[in-house]
Formats: sequence, C-alpha cells, structure tokens
Amino acid sequence: MTLRTSSLLALVLWLAAVATARADDPLDQARQAFAAGDFAAAARAARAVDSADAYALRARAILIDALYGGDDRRRRLQRAAEGHRLATQALARAPDHLEGHLQAAIALGMMAKEAGTFEAMNEDYGSRIKRHLDAALAVAPDNPYALGLLALWHSSVVAKAGDDMARRLFGASLAAATPLFDRLVGDPQCPAIVRLELAHALATLDRPGDQAKADAVIAAVAAVPAATAVDRLAVRLARADLAERTQLAAAAP
Repeated sequence: MTLRTSSLLALVLWLAAVATARADDPLDQARQAFAAGDFAAAARAARAVDSADAYALRARAILIDALYGGDDRRRRLQRAAEGHRLATQALARAPDHLEGHLQAAIALGMMAKEAGTFEAMNEDYGSRIKRHLDAALAVAPDNPYALGLLALWHSSVVAKAGDDMARRLFGASLAAATPLFDRLVGDPQCPAIVRLELAHALATLDRPGDQAKADAVIAAVAAVPAATAVDRLAVRLARADLAERTQLAAAAP
C-alpha cells in the first residue's frame, strides 16, 4: 500500500538512460537531461511533447525529486499528486504504457505513506496501486522495477494493515513478498536503486537474518560502478546509510 520515502518505488524510480539526443527533439533532450541527473530540466523539456512517453517521463522526473529531494512533507505530497496526474495523462493516451503504470503506483504509494489507516482505506490506495502493478507486469512480467514495487507493496500493506487484514482484504502477504525480495536483492543485474529500496524494506521486517541480508545489500550497492544519475543516487544513499551505521556503532556503549 505504501512505498518507503527514503525511498520507493520510485520508485522509481528510476530508469532508462539515453545515450544520445537530437537537438531538435524535446523528448530526446528530456531523456538525456534525466540520464544526466537534471530532473527539473527533463520535466521542462518533456512539456513540449503531447505523448504518453512525455507525460510518463515528466512524472518520473517529478517523483524522483519528490522521493529523494528533501524532507518537506507538504512539497512531497504536492509533487506526488502532480506525478500521479501526469502518469494518469500518460495512461489516457496509452492504457498499457509500462512507465505510466509504474509512476502511477509510485505516486499513489507516496500519498498512502503519508495517510492514516482510515484515509488509506477510504482512498483504496492498496487496491489502486496493485491494479497498476498488475497492469505493468502484464506488459513486462520480468521488469525489475515492477517486481520490486510488488515486493514493497506486499510488505508495506502487511505493515499498515496487519497480516490477517492484508491477506483478506488485499491478498498481500510476506510469504508472497519473500521470493521477490530474494530474487531481486541477490541479482547484481537488478538496478541499484531497486536493490537499495528492497534492503531498506527488509530491515524493517524484524525477521531473523533480514537485517544482516539488508546490510549486505546496502554494502553491495555502495560499491556499484555508477553509470547513470540514478545509479549515482543509489550509491550516494547507500554510502550515507553505511556512514550512519558506523557512527551509531561507534557511539554505542
């Protein structure tokens, strides 16, 4: 139901880098700006294009900034709502658009994270997110972002609703999440940002062995050769996690 904001999925978050861009193509310019880590410029450039790809790219750029761009709750929620609006525009133009479904799921997850239990149930965030993830996986069954978001969906619904209600109302369970966690965190080909978010979620499950597994994944992500801006973001966050753990260990009696 929720995606962790240190965090999710984006997200997100995400995603494909573009090697070259034509000077006369705003969408190619937007993709290149995103790949370089200039997410604001990516969102601006994509505004010139009325297509599902452009709306999804704008959503992706806005949501990655919302997820990792600071701790201002009000701004984060505003950006999440804007990202959801843009993802919805992408899906209005192409109902099976993979990136549109992924970004819609991330945006709803961000809103759900900030909601209380009653509001989350009233807005039906859990079911709405799951529908987007099911649609994404129908298009791309092995997509690591969709699979990672599905793992996070299961674990966060259980955390929010409890084991019994999560299973009865949403079909969510840690039993369903565990194979996804195991598959993705141990795969060096899985995008670093996905592995990092899954490690953060693993650390909250309070099951034997999960903390050690999470620590190992975070250490592995911190050593990833960062080829893209999103990789660099994941590496920076992982190294910050390790530094914080080192400080806490040094301060412990």
